[in-house]
Amino acid sequence: MTSVTIPNSVTEIGTSAFYNCDGLTSVTIPNSVTSIGDDAFSGCTGLTSVTIPNSVTSIGDDAFSGCKGLTSVTIPNSVTSIGDGAFACCYGLTTVNFNATNCTTMGSSSYPVFNDCTAFTTLNIGDNVTNIPSSAFKGCTGLTSVTIPNSVTSIDNNSFYGCSGLTSVDLGNGVKYLGSQAFYGCVGITEITIPNSVTEINSPFRKCTELKTINYNAVNSITTEDAEIAPGCTALTTLNIGESVMAIPNRAFYGCNRITSLSLPASVISVGNYSFYNCSDLASLSGGENLSSIGNYAFWGCNKLINANVTATQLTATINLTSPTQYNLGLYYNDSDKMQAENGVVKFTGLKPNYTNSNYDLALIINGIYCPIKDLSFTTKSFSAYLSGSTTTTSVSAIGTYTNGDVTILGEGINYGSSVTNYDGNNTITVYNLNPKTSYTIYYAVKTQEGGVYSTYKYFTTGDLTWSNGGFTATSTTSARLSVETNCDATAGTGFEWKRYDAPESLAPSKAPCPVVDGMLIGSLRNLNLNPDVYYKCRPYYTSSSGTTYYGEWITFFTGDANVYFEPEVRTFSERSVVNNSVTVKGYALPGTDDISEQGFEYWKVPASRATSTVMTVKASGISMTATLANLEYNSTYRYRAYVKTAQGTFYGAEEEFSTGEDPAGIEYIEVDDSNNFDVMLRENPATATAW
Repeated sequence: MTSVTIPNSVTEIGTSAFYNCDGLTSVTIPNSVTSIGDDAFSGCTGLTSVTIPNSVTSIGDDAFSGCKGLTSVTIPNSVTSIGDGAFACCYGLTTVNFNATNCTTMGSSSYPVFNDCTAFTTLNIGDNVTNIPSSAFKGCTGLTSVTIPNSVTSIDNNSFYGCSGLTSVDLGNGVKYLGSQAFYGCVGITEITIPNSVTEINSPFRKCTELKTINYNAVNSITTEDAEIAPGCTALTTLNIGESVMAIPNRAFYGCNRITSLSLPASVISVGNYSFYNCSDLASLSGGENLSSIGNYAFWGCNKLINANVTATQLTATINLTSPTQYNLGLYYNDSDKMQAENGVVKFTGLKPNYTNSNYDLALIINGIYCPIKDLSFTTKSFSAYLSGSTTTTSVSAIGTYTNGDVTILGEGINYGSSVTNYDGNNTITVYNLNPKTSYTIYYAVKTQEGGVYSTYKYFTTGDLTWSNGGFTATSTTSARLSVETNCDATAGTGFEWKRYDAPESLAPSKAPCPVVDGMLIGSLRNLNLNPDVYYKCRPYYTSSSGTTYYGEWITFFTGDANVYFEPEVRTFSERSVVNNSVTVKGYALPGTDDISEQGFEYWKVPASRATSTVMTVKASGISMTATLANLEYNSTYRYRAYVKTAQGTFYGAEEEFSTGEDPAGIEYIEVDDSNNFDVMLRENPATATAW
């Protein structure tokens, strides 16, 4: 069997009439046939040609399924019903001519007529077709373009569902109804024009994720309650509303959050409920001068239409439009509580930091109609006080800071041991001579005009005190240098205790106060009638400001074998403080074998050499020396060095250099009285003590 001609007397081709007739290559169906039954030609893999006459009104389920030799098929205008999978798995089918003028049933959503027809690329729709049935071409992924003739008035639900290859769709000018998900998932479509004939829409372009442009020309009011024209079209950025459009339907462009601009023509008099809801990128809105009706939440979530800026003390909202005067900004609480902004600006001032307000909505006012845009619920920026700092073995340094913003600061203060009561503007503190390995509390507070006092505190723990590698050096038979490595950095209260080695425990030792220099507690015992025939012992100590004393280990020393001459140790420290034409310098002087008769600092102006300059001196005392060089020339460079004098001559530390500042015009130099009692200074402010 290669070809079959069905007699004219046949009116119906029955179920499975030619089922699996592999040898059948062509069939002629007479005009007497009105129906083709289920599976009539199913599995006829050799069938390459079939003509369906204009008498046929129904084609049954799977009627031509698996006819993989078919390359084209024409559906005549007489057909009103096509069954499930009628042409399923026709793998060679490339062209379908669809001329059914009023086909109402065409497969099902679960088993489309052209299911798995992967080669189907060309669809020709006849000029007299009035309806594209539900699921008609669902899943035809090979289709790349579709032209809907003007005769078509209805494109039903799911008709082109999942036609992912479609890149071009012309809807014609006769379509009145666009059914639910008619073009669902047609990800190749980038632009669509909705003709002015459309009167009913039910989310036809859902999930068309590459749809970037919609030209909306539907003139008459859409009757579908919730149109949802392009839900899930995440690429949609351009929406062109036709000049004759009168209304935007409910939920028309709900959630199209990539649309950036919108122009409403003068013809538009109504915008429906939720029509542009959550179009969050919409930043430009114009036109709409004849709008008389705006639905609930029509522009809700279009946040970029209004600029709102919140600080710690105020919120300012402004309209983000420079278009016609029919746009303004307002506050909206309920129908009886509306407020229009002055000059397009709403401002709340004098707020407290971290303050929450949720009483109003911000609204766009168009032609006097309030359109809520976004919830005015806001929380002002927070204001907080912070403490940071560091510790050593015997000190705590802390700094207080607060968050930046527009809060009015009335004062700030920092305190050790108790809450702040004095807002003197100070935010730093260093507490010296504390107990090692002990927790201390620093308090910090900021007083503000808007929010009162903001305070905080922090615990700081000092480090563990260590003494190590102690020793002595006999500088003569009656004097000795004592030293020990330590991490103690106290500014007072350090030194050595000493007594005879064989002294009873009940005998209190003598004390020799001395400073810590570069991690070494260094002192000198001299002019104390040390006996060169006696052994002595000493130990380092530190007495904190609270009166607690900490000790190192005893060290034994003997001066009777001293037989070497020791020069004094003298150092110039690079650490200094320059204020205008005054500088405070530091150094170090430790006696050797001979007593020190004079010590202090030499200084001279450069670039002249020391030999040709006037060398000036300032005396200082103690092992750790501090001196102030005053009344220097402004904007000049000086060098200086520490010195000590003994019976053997003068000894120097290294030279250091500094420059004075610019002359501050109109500010007189004031010389500070430096005659304060040193012991009082040491107790009250050890950081400023100038000598040991």
